[in-house]
Amino acid sequence: MQTQNGYWWAVSIRQENDRPEIIDVETYSFGQMATRIGDPDPFNLIEFDLLQRVDTDRLPTTGSVDREAVQEGYWWALDPAEGHQIVLIGKGMIVQDFNGDFDRSLDEFEFLMPIDTSRWPNGKQGIHIRTSPI
Repeated sequence: MQTQNGYWWAVSIRQENDRPEIIDVETYSFGQMATRIGDPDPFNLIEFDLLQRVDTDRLPTTGSVDREAVQEGYWWALDPAEGHQIVLIGKGMIVQDFNGDFDRSLDEFEFLMPIDTSRWPNGKQGIHIRTSPI
């Protein structure tokens, strides 16, 4: 069965810390691949345990958050050159995206909404694939 393309909350089977992350799943002629934030090279999807789909269909497309309110974590953001996407703001307020960029500036985006993953499954309770809005 083919996994639905788009963003997923998942755990890499190759990581020792079992910390979930958001990945971007895409289908190609040779199979499905997963891209991690800040990593330019895609991974085979079988390298991840999928916990839940991240439904971005109902997320806002306008109405940016005040720049002073932006903090570390996942964000739904608008990149004027590439459209709406999930990004990760790390230490030093550096923005990472799914295009392999790991040192972009806050000024390059319009931040629409933080994504709170604190209540999402962590994989320790067992793996359950489910579709869920943010």
